[in-house]
Amino acid sequence: EYCVEIIPVVLNFRRQPLGAVDYLEICRQFDTVLLADVPQMNIQRRSEARRFITLIDTLYDNKMQLICSAEAPPDLLFALHNNLSDYDQHHAKVLIGDLDIAKVRRQNA
Repeated sequence: EYCVEIIPVVLNFRRQPLGAVDYLEICRQFDTVLLADVPQMNIQRRSEARRFITLIDTLYDNKMQLICSAEAPPDLLFALHNNLSDYDQHHAKVLIGDLDIAKVRRQNA
């Protein structure tokens, strides 16, 4: 008999500045993570986007199962705006690279 332990994760990346150590503990204790209502992110929420990337990377590296719902499909999860400063454009490009959005778009095409 096989029992799967699922943890429903409620993360508010603004109020809970969790990091890789916290995510590793989740991986140690559970088999599957249920992540609901992931918000669409933009450059003004880059700290939250960075934490989200760390979470996804940690889950992937530990071969965790993830069930996830979000406000937007993967390729639109990080919204870009045309009127960004040079500083914000640079950080947006870095985050897009980390999220591998171009690869997701090619897979969905």
